[in-house]
Amino acid sequence: MKTVIQISGALLLLLWICACEDMNSLHQEDLDKGETVYLGVPDSVKSYPGNKRARFTWQINADPRIDRTVIYWNDGAGSVEVPVTRTQPGMMQMETVVDIPEGGYTFEFVTVDKHDNRSVGVEKYLEIYGERYIQSLRNRIIRSMFVYRDAGKPCLRITWEPVDDETVRHTAVTYSEFETLATKSTVVYNEDSETVLYGFAPDSIFVSSVFRPLDGIDDVSAVPRAYYPPESYPVGLWIFDDADDFTRPNTGQALTKAGDGFTAVDGPAGSTAVRVARGSYFEARHGIAANGGGTRVNEYSMMFDYRLVDLNDWYSLLEANLDQDESDIWIYAAGGQIACGDIGYSDGGAVPRDNSYHRIVMTVKLPGDVKFYMDGELVFTASSSLDHPQRSLDTAGVLLFADVTGWDADIDVAAVGIWDKELTAAEVAAIGGR
Repeated sequence: MKTVIQISGALLLLLWICACEDMNSLHQEDLDKGETVYLGVPDSVKSYPGNKRARFTWQINADPRIDRTVIYWNDGAGSVEVPVTRTQPGMMQMETVVDIPEGGYTFEFVTVDKHDNRSVGVEKYLEIYGERYIQSLRNRIIRSMFVYRDAGKPCLRITWEPVDDETVRHTAVTYSEFETLATKSTVVYNEDSETVLYGFAPDSIFVSSVFRPLDGIDDVSAVPRAYYPPESYPVGLWIFDDADDFTRPNTGQALTKAGDGFTAVDGPAGSTAVRVARGSYFEARHGIAANGGGTRVNEYSMMFDYRLVDLNDWYSLLEANLDQDESDIWIYAAGGQIACGDIGYSDGGAVPRDNSYHRIVMTVKLPGDVKFYMDGELVFTASSSLDHPQRSLDTAGVLLFADVTGWDADIDVAAVGIWDKELTAAEVAAIGGR
């Protein structure tokens, strides 16, 4: 029994000696490694996407041992080092821009000292944009456009759809100048709803919107879209944006006022328009000769940019002769209809019952169809005969917004145009609406 106890004691002593040797070995290993160094992690890391690049900002603490920041991506396959050059004590602001292909990346920020001791990493995910993003962009849309001549120069008036994308910075329109054919460009700001290109060459124009993603650092332009303006010029055009002279023509002859009920009101796109009061009207001499094989103007088109004042009244648009009589084309606001005397009424709802500006285009080719388009959409078609006294025009001229029966309520008018031909459906679609 005594022998067993002695053997057991010897074994325990041997095990204790071995354990001490292992502990001494581990302690020596720690001593050989030196003291563990903990560097401060990058603070307030922010990332900003760019066009095939990224901008990063961050802060490092006051630890003087921090020698550089390393930024890793693609699980360490890509990296960049940003050296630290102290210019002030305490926290230090850092920043860098890195070129990198388009795509989504997780970036890891690590501070490092001269002995390659590293901090804990800080991760940041970022989407870098590039060609795929650019191809996905959609330019601002042209709602309508028409050509005309002003002081002998061709002009293009463009009406834009509103901008509903907060990443759109502005839009550029590129075109050729009429006299020199030099390429010109004009900037259209998001708040602009209308643009006029004075002296443009009657050719295609190119529209390209400029974008910057949220928090982005680079602007990029969408792929330009080509537009082809209508080729038909009005022979008479009156844009009522000059409050000092509502009779001034943009193309053709000056109007003549009858009555004194003409006042300036707000027009579309922040411009000026004219309110023609009941009992007042314009005389318009269009200069179109008899055509279509008759003694009157049997082929023509007219455009009216208007706004209703009272949604339950009657509005005269056109009297086809210069001698004042009952109107030949009305708007019946209460029914939302276009009224054309002997050829009838459009369906209800053809005319919007609101207080916004709209564009009616009427195309005529007699004998044959009389068509009405509301904001570019065909809403009413009827037929009439050659030299019809209410559908064809007097070669001497016409009356605008006149009616002797009192069916000529106050109306706001932004523009009136007349062409010496029947515009095609494609041309009307290009002219569009307000």
